[in-house]
Order: sequence, then C-alpha cells, then structure tokens
Amino acid sequence: MDDFYLVLEQKQEGCDYTIGCGMEAIKLEATTPTEALLQGEAILTERYMPSGPKYGVSDHYGADGESELHTAQVMRLVGSIDPQALFLHLKAKDIAIEEMTHKDERRVEYEKLKKEFEK
Repeated sequence: MDDFYLVLEQKQEGCDYTIGCGMEAIKLEATTPTEALLQGEAILTERYMPSGPKYGVSDHYGADGESELHTAQVMRLVGSIDPQALFLHLKAKDIAIEEMTHKDERRVEYEKLKKEFEK
C-alpha cells in the first residue's frame, strides 16, 4: 500500500540553512491518488484557507505575509534511503577501489623491478 503526504511549503525560505524549515508534511490516510488529492484539499480548506484578510495565509505559518503558504503538493512515498547504510556502502566501495589501485601500482612496480633485475 502506498503512503501519501500533503507537503506544504511557506513562501519565504524561513530559517537559515535548516533542512525543511518552513515545510510541513502531513501523512494522509488515503489509499489512492484521487483520495489523497481530495483529502489534501480538505485539509487545506479546513486548516489554512482563509485566515484573515490575506487569502491563503495560515496561522500556523504566521500572518505576517512573510510566511505565506506557497505550495501544497500531494506526494506518494515510493521508498526511503538509509543515508548511514548508503555512506558505509560507498566508503567500503571506495576502500576496495583504493586497495585495488594500490595493488595495481605495486604490480607495475614489481614488473619494472623484475625486468630490471632479470637482465
């Protein structure tokens, strides 16, 4: 079964260098893309529209106009990546390549020395 999320992003960047600052992901209970869109629209209507004189400004994001709701997207989660496992795998791969390169360099040096001393 697919997981669907409503991903909201404020108009301005928000915090300095913070991943996901000014963003919110709401897990939906929908089981189909159509249901997810309808549920996303219902959440937007219920929680974010309208809130004061500026249409689309959320109290959650603040009503200062600087943090106006910019995008609302329904996304389907297709999988996740474990960054730690990925980095460990890549590091192991790099070490193996480095070791093979070092062996190749030693093999070339060995062949040179072998030719030199076989004369």
